[in-house]
Amino acid sequence: MTPLDWASFTSELLGLYSPRRRAKKTRTKMAQVLAELGEFAGSTADLTPANVNRWVESRPDRIAITFNGLIAYLKRACNYSVSRGYLDRSPFASESFRLRVGRSRRRRHLSRVELAALLVHLESRHRETWRDGRLYALAMLSCHTGLRAMEALRLRVEDVDLDGGTLEVVARSLRLKTEASEATIPIPPAAIPALREWAGRCGSEWLFPGSRLRGPWVSGSNGKRPADFLDAAAIAAGLPPGTTLLMLRHTFATHARTSFGLGSEAVRQILRHADERTQRHYLQADLDNLRAAVDRVDFRAA
Repeated sequence: MTPLDWASFTSELLGLYSPRRRAKKTRTKMAQVLAELGEFAGSTADLTPANVNRWVESRPDRIAITFNGLIAYLKRACNYSVSRGYLDRSPFASESFRLRVGRSRRRRHLSRVELAALLVHLESRHRETWRDGRLYALAMLSCHTGLRAMEALRLRVEDVDLDGGTLEVVARSLRLKTEASEATIPIPPAAIPALREWAGRCGSEWLFPGSRLRGPWVSGSNGKRPADFLDAAAIAAGLPPGTTLLMLRHTFATHARTSFGLGSEAVRQILRHADERTQRHYLQADLDNLRAAVDRVDFRAA
């Protein structure tokens, strides 16, 4: 075994994913893992079970499913190190390091009461400023269609047919998540008035432009990103911190099935999931909907 210092190992391994357009996501995750392991490893000889465990324990707030995904990248790095003679034995030869995934306690969706409170709050102030109008229209669109965050934020005005009640998710410069993501999506009538009013105010070819109207509102300085504004509005409406656009997608998926009675195939087509298992991940158990469902259960009658 001829150990390689950590900086050289990192450079060599990440070089396998160059140019960066090739396997960009894999390269990013691998770089994250190597940077974090670098806190405990000076060379490839330090890729030991003890140091891997130290890495896991150093980030107690990271959820198990995220760690397990990163561990897969670390295993790949260890196997490469062994194949190059930089390491005698992979730490994964004797231990998996995978964490047990228990029931998640994180809020992944809003109840109908919570969502109504958020929308009422946003509607009450949507005419106060241009930014308030933009946020209200974005929230109305996201919770009523289940669009992914970037799909919603990169819409152009021409992509939305309010008279026909549909919108087009188009790839353009954005690489969509799956081939099925590019599709025509129905817009519920409840969301159309808010979108129609906003389309006349936005002042840009983009449905949700940035403050300079030159491009979509996909980023911003700290505190001025779409997620920041949405979470701040949710807190002002009385919700706990942590509301995101992804949560609105989960909210649509949950209530479309368990509250509004849409079938699984209809929800799958709207969310554009290629796999039924992915849809089950989005379908959350909503206590209020379960209560309403069991109200009809009565064993007193034969």
